[in-house]
Amino acid sequence: MFTQYREFLLTICLTNRIVIVAEDEAIYKAYICKGNNGLLIKSIFKTRPWWSFRNAGEMESCQLVWTEWKRNKSMAQLTPAALSPSL
Repeated sequence: MFTQYREFLLTICLTNRIVIVAEDEAIYKAYICKGNNGLLIKSIFKTRPWWSFRNAGEMESCQLVWTEWKRNKSMAQLTPAALSPSL
């Protein structure tokens, strides 16, 4: 699916005479829980080929963690650096 999307973008760029040099492809990791509209969020991220889903055991390596605040076990696994905003 990802290659078809890239081919589509390449075709659009070539028809408009635009050349884009792509950087290394980044694959982002996400853990999405069922609560807090998790099914909606997961369906949105499934349309983005650069996102992949992980299990709860791999939550520390994820760039996005979508869970309920009630799940203290999930929040306890996050490091203090992961909880602070990086703006």
